[in-house]
Amino acid sequence: MQPQPIDTAPRDGTPILTDVGVVRWLSLYGYRRPNAWVICNPCGHCLECADSGYFIENPTLWTPLPEWINN
Repeated sequence: MQPQPIDTAPRDGTPILTDVGVVRWLSLYGYRRPNAWVICNPCGHCLECADSGYFIENPTLWTPLPEWINN
């Protein structure tokens, strides 16, 4: 599959492969940004900074995670 614009990506918490790495959409109520793409592992666990915040990214392209990454 060819990379698609990030606006077409699922925003339901599904991990996706992007031009900045593996991310997922996270609703961050009460955080600096209310909703954001955050760095995660292929299983969907978000990576946190030392200050208990998340690594927020701004990807522009995405594709679904390849099957071999999830195995």
